[in-house]
Amino acid sequence: MKRKERILIAALLGVLLLSLCVGIYWTHVKEKRTYEAPKETATDIHVVLSTSDFSDIFHEKVIVTSDQPFRVCYANVTEYKEAGEIVEITEESAIEDIYMLTPQKGASLQVLSISRGYGSPKYEGALEIINTLGGLVLVNQVSVETYLRYVVPSEMPASYGAEALKAQAVCARNFAYQHILNPSYPAFDADLDDSIRYQVYNNSEPHTACDQAISDTAGVVLQYGEELVNTYYYSTSWGFTTDATLWGGGALPYYQSRHVGEEDDRPDLTDEEVFRQVMNREGDGDYTDYEETEVWYRWETTVGAGRILENLKEMNYDTSGALTGISVSGRRAGGSVSKLRVQFDSHEIVLTAESEIRKCFWPKEEELKRNDGSVLQGYEKLPSSFFYIDVNQNENQTVASVTIHGGGCGHGLGMTQNGAKKLAEIGFTYADILDYFYPGTACVKERFGV
Repeated sequence: MKRKERILIAALLGVLLLSLCVGIYWTHVKEKRTYEAPKETATDIHVVLSTSDFSDIFHEKVIVTSDQPFRVCYANVTEYKEAGEIVEITEESAIEDIYMLTPQKGASLQVLSISRGYGSPKYEGALEIINTLGGLVLVNQVSVETYLRYVVPSEMPASYGAEALKAQAVCARNFAYQHILNPSYPAFDADLDDSIRYQVYNNSEPHTACDQAISDTAGVVLQYGEELVNTYYYSTSWGFTTDATLWGGGALPYYQSRHVGEEDDRPDLTDEEVFRQVMNREGDGDYTDYEETEVWYRWETTVGAGRILENLKEMNYDTSGALTGISVSGRRAGGSVSKLRVQFDSHEIVLTAESEIRKCFWPKEEELKRNDGSVLQGYEKLPSSFFYIDVNQNENQTVASVTIHGGGCGHGLGMTQNGAKKLAEIGFTYADILDYFYPGTACVKERFGV
């Protein structure tokens, strides 16, 4: 072998050896980084992340990055990504069933393919991308206390005061643990999703006031005896709450219909005449309600017969024939409509589910006037089932339209968030607020080891 050839071979071997050493060193450096490895603990929650409009849990693509290095694992492969690198997985490009993305400890992952109230959301903890026949499902695994940092400001304005925020934190914590114990998405090993169907998660960034409320109540849950309370809550009452029969369940002692106001009266709101009188604040029905200045305290809309038929068809009801009448024929405690009769010339539909009663009058494009005089053009559903109706007829006595006079926003069960704000303003502690809306319960700490 000639001298020049020996020198060339030696040089090539030197380059290869140097490359190998650099590779080993770089791999060692990356592996020395501390990542938020997924852990299964009693204080972790798995949240299915919805699409940008919260309408679906199946994504066509998922785009993720981080401002710190992060790791992507699938099958037997581990890839290390630098800060700012972008990972894009689509239904077509996914070669594995599950991808696990973990950030460095203390960092977060940003999902660029989702839009929320503050832009592209960042998630602490791990992200799991599951390739399914319906599309990509995105699951965030995170500790409950961290999860609450993104729920409380998404569900209640940070300006509502410390005690109201603490009450919200406890309610949200209870709600989270209820779904950890009774998961809603077992097919994806997930507990709940991030939409209004459960409790809104990460539509707002963490806020110091909310963080303080979570810290001040760390680990605190609400119990009735040894039972973990199902802490349902909602935006605004019309002056009264309902009870546990709302969704067809049995009575629960801590869900009692009550007046949210100065008086402790409990009128018979199952009576149609009494309900109308109280809704219109006439005569003996003129109560002092804590939420009477809130925008959703009262509202009104008129929905045409065509819209009502369209809504009923979407629920797979038979809408053949002429629509001849609509009437409220039952109310539950607190005045919520429990039975709605829709009459046709050939048959009758009876709606008893709260969700269907509200959807029947869904004002998709109609004007909805609120308590402060503001008008919305269309709304996602009827704000509540606390309403009475006036039927407007055609000359041939068929239904032309229905005017709905209602109050409150939400299902009406448990704590009203604007009511909690008012109670905090007049000196209630968070424990007082919770006892007001869930009587007979008690705040308990460390049930879940927090």
